Amino acid sequence: MIALCGGSISTVHGQKASSKTATRFLAYLNHYRSQQLAPMLADNFRLRRTYSNLSQDKAAFLDQYVPQSKAYNGKFEVLDRREHADTTVFFVEDHSDYLKRQGINSPRWYLKVILNAEGLVESMIIDTAAGYSQYQQALRENSKL
Repeated sequence: MIALCGGSISTVHGQKASSKTATRFLAYLNHYRSQQLAPMLADNFRLRRTYSNLSQDKAAFLDQYVPQSKAYNGKFEVLDRREHADTTVFFVEDHSDYLKRQGINSPRWYLKVILNAEGLVESMIIDTAAGYSQYQQALRENSKL
């Protein structure tokens, strides 16, 4: 359910390439395409969450995170996108069957995709957005059921 933004809002060639790579990365992630994601990732790739100590390297991302997203039918719907040099920040809404079953409204996140000098995705950082405390509260309440 990714809403890919047509074209690039930037006129600098490097930013266009960065945005295109980041958009393709997110599209492959939303379609659980580990084989297409793997060559896009730097060897030192890290998935980090600002609200947790949980971090995953390239292998864990491809072998655990992507299959788990598929199992829960997880998708990031892009609401907005900002670009700066080697970084693209997507403002997304997180949709999944897990959240639906729990009766939790889709949380919104900032996904920061950072490329290295070779144009490979070096990191994906998931950061909180407005409504995060409501999301946390809903998780706590539903885990008590």
